Amino acid sequence: MKKIFSVSLMFLLIFFISIQVHADKIKIKTVDGVEVIENPKDPAPPKGTLNKIILTQEFSIGEGEYDEDMFAELTSLDVDSDGNIYILDRKEKKVKIFDSAGKFVRKFGRDGQGPGEMNVPITIQVTPDSELVVSDALNQRLMYYSLEGEFIREMSTAAKALGLTLPIVDSQGDMIGQQIVLSEDKVMREVRKYDSELNTLFTITSIDNTNLVQGKINPFQVVIFY
Repeated sequence: MKKIFSVSLMFLLIFFISIQVHADKIKIKTVDGVEVIENPKDPAPPKGTLNKIILTQEFSIGEGEYDEDMFAELTSLDVDSDGNIYILDRKEKKVKIFDSAGKFVRKFGRDGQGPGEMNVPITIQVTPDSELVVSDALNQRLMYYSLEGEFIREMSTAAKALGLTLPIVDSQGDMIGQQIVLSEDKVMREVRKYDSELNTLFTITSIDNTNLVQGKINPFQVVIFY
């Protein structure tokens, strides 16, 4: 049975409540020339700061009666400037498009290794040039589509960025991504900046992933967001 994932988009309502900060609740002192402020056990928030958050559901995707409203394995999603939602389903090898109200518009994609076909799609992004780029881990390539789902072109990552994952394209066509690099007896995960032809411009950071590759659990494994 297909496992259904529900994507709930929540509208954030923020209430700002001004609370008077009593001087007797806050201690201010100077230590080695540095002003130190000590709040009580239940600190009083400064005036105008966020005090209460109420989440109200605006609409829900994934609870419909039809296949286009359901997901076998929701992997990645992005939203364009008009609020349209592009959802990548790795198991179905498809991208499903919904409008800003959560109504299904269309879907595209199929399993395979041919032009525009997907094998193990990992991420999807709406680029600054209003294109969709899907990264495929097994086919080792980036595939570009129009916002309507028409295949435009592809770029192999095998030669210059083997194992490239989580690529993000900027307004210049350059990108930031992660790849695995073998260094002597270590397996390193590097975050790099690439140009539009996937030539490495520079390395942002490098993390030892040897234990992870060997199946050892590291509870303090570094997680990178960008």
